[in-house]
Amino acid sequence: MTFRTEHFSHIYIEEEIRNKPMTAQILDHFPRAEIILIRQYHDVFSRSKQDYSVQKHSRNLILARQHGTLLYEGAPVCHSFGHEHFYYTSPALNCLADCEYCWLKGMYSTANTVIFINDPDEYLNAAVRISERFNEAPVFVSFSYETDLFPLEPLTGFLKHLSLVLPFGETVTAEVRTKCASPEIIRSLSRCDNLVLAFTVSPQEMIDRYEHGTSPLAQRLNAVNTALECGFPVRLCFDPMILFPGWRDAYAGMLEKIRETVDLFAVTDFSIGSYRQSDQYQKRMRSRFPDSAVIQYPYEVHNGYCMYPDRLRDELENGFRDMLAQYVDPKRIFLLKEEQ
Repeated sequence: MTFRTEHFSHIYIEEEIRNKPMTAQILDHFPRAEIILIRQYHDVFSRSKQDYSVQKHSRNLILARQHGTLLYEGAPVCHSFGHEHFYYTSPALNCLADCEYCWLKGMYSTANTVIFINDPDEYLNAAVRISERFNEAPVFVSFSYETDLFPLEPLTGFLKHLSLVLPFGETVTAEVRTKCASPEIIRSLSRCDNLVLAFTVSPQEMIDRYEHGTSPLAQRLNAVNTALECGFPVRLCFDPMILFPGWRDAYAGMLEKIRETVDLFAVTDFSIGSYRQSDQYQKRMRSRFPDSAVIQYPYEVHNGYCMYPDRLRDELENGFRDMLAQYVDPKRIFLLKEEQ
């Protein structure tokens, strides 16, 4: 998946970065776009009374500069993969896909996309400083916490630059997670042992129901194989797992397709986690999307997060782990419930 021609007909640019080379690079892709100068991106991105369901059909683009803190501590409901020092950063905000369950729809009131015109080295340097603060301890950073960077790569070149500079930050491991990776972009990256390419893998039935605008399962697995061929550490993420009619057969069938397509012994590790959502975001999403079965499900609230009841959560997560553990070392499987 890449940006479509109906997107970004209007591009808002903070005056501070109007003359930056990266700004010009992005604008070259949209010669017919209407350019609107703004003081700060929140004036557009965070304004009230926006309608996501309308905006998603024709998103606008906002180019801005990110100031202040660049890295944040990872949330307790996210995988840390055994790292004591787990952080996330957001070189862009909002995703070009339209996953029905996405927490960003509860966090933000807009479907518009922000790209930060920061030097990519700023994010890595921030992570290196954190490592130094902890006596050169390893630091794990998610770079795709609030977006999927792969569809934006033709505009930004962020991933290519990250793959080039990461070897200089040996204490930093970066994860880039995607549902929309393309083999061409993966091949354009420099091989890097501490750049983990993580692929969200879902049954095709779930993709059809809930993960609108993302790559089909077969294309995701093709991208997984490309990443393995290029020598990247590869992570397969079965997350979030969601209940839907026939989910057991769908997940079993998906696993069989993966086994037929991917060398599971070559995959670095695997993560499993079921649906969870901030209670605050869930309330907003229920108001905005009254017809969504996955949003309106009667979840239980635990420590401020909406989740399936423990019995169902165990059935989803432990059940799939048991299936997967028949084919891979269980030590390479990270179960969210065990990390919390």
